[in-house]
Amino acid sequence: MDVRGGLPGIAGVQTITTDAQGFRVVPPIDYGAKRGFRIVAVGGSTTEQIYLDDTRTWPYLMQQQLAADWSAPVEVINTGVSGLRADHHLATLKRVMRFEPDLAIILVGVNDWNRHVVTEMARRGHPERVLDPMAEHRWRFFRNSLLGRLIWRRPAEPGPPAFRIDHGEYYTPQRNSLSRPVQLSFRPAAVDERYAATLRAIARLCHRRATRCMFVTQPTAYQHDAPDEVRRGFWMTPPNQDYTLDFASLVALAGLYNRTLTALAAEEGASLCDAAPALPPTFEAFYDDVHLNVAGARQLAGILAGCVGASLF
Repeated sequence: MDVRGGLPGIAGVQTITTDAQGFRVVPPIDYGAKRGFRIVAVGGSTTEQIYLDDTRTWPYLMQQQLAADWSAPVEVINTGVSGLRADHHLATLKRVMRFEPDLAIILVGVNDWNRHVVTEMARRGHPERVLDPMAEHRWRFFRNSLLGRLIWRRPAEPGPPAFRIDHGEYYTPQRNSLSRPVQLSFRPAAVDERYAATLRAIARLCHRRATRCMFVTQPTAYQHDAPDEVRRGFWMTPPNQDYTLDFASLVALAGLYNRTLTALAAEEGASLCDAAPALPPTFEAFYDDVHLNVAGARQLAGILAGCVGASLF
């Protein structure tokens, strides 16, 4: 994919590959013969990082930093799939436990709170608008993903490499979503109950399988000092809808979900990496509301490598 605009901090040719499992893994690994310390990275689009080259995603960069720090082999399996929520992350973990990971890193939040928003707004009389302008582009990736292969019960399609030029067509029409005519306020006192229950289920699965589990708070540009140019780049407020939450609601909602994740991790005895406060709400880290560009992925990789090292030693 040749990125030629629309995504601040990402430019030029990006090579995106998945292996026979549907995962982003560089270099290829033998799932049946673990070589060194094995990590599974679980999450949605902020883990998958579909616009970043295989060698520029935070799972790959974290893998390289840990291997250098430890002078030992490290394998990171990026299982991320855009749009997935905590329920899906639990299902993914159940499946990948057969690969005997030593550590599971779960980056979770934004898709769950957006589902919370859309469900609540529908109850208030703002029906959900279902739209996926990227469906055709993402079809091959989805069919080869873990979820796609489970649905169709089919092997991955090797196929010839695909190439396209991208000008940020998916994001450009939706940017500046804070200016949508219908602006709503939503500041719940608690996260969605199912989300909280699923986080607990994830932590307990890790305990049962004697696998270390590390939750990661969701970095976002929903911070009070976010400059206007960054706010004009927002589109997930929530995405693909005819309304928007006001900025104060977005800040409050992200804070609520991250605080809840922090509290639940402590209660369940799981590790936590509080990455959210460490990433500035600028185009030096993000290309939109929550997705990291090349520099942001590098920053997050360093933060996570530090958290992993601190949790193990």
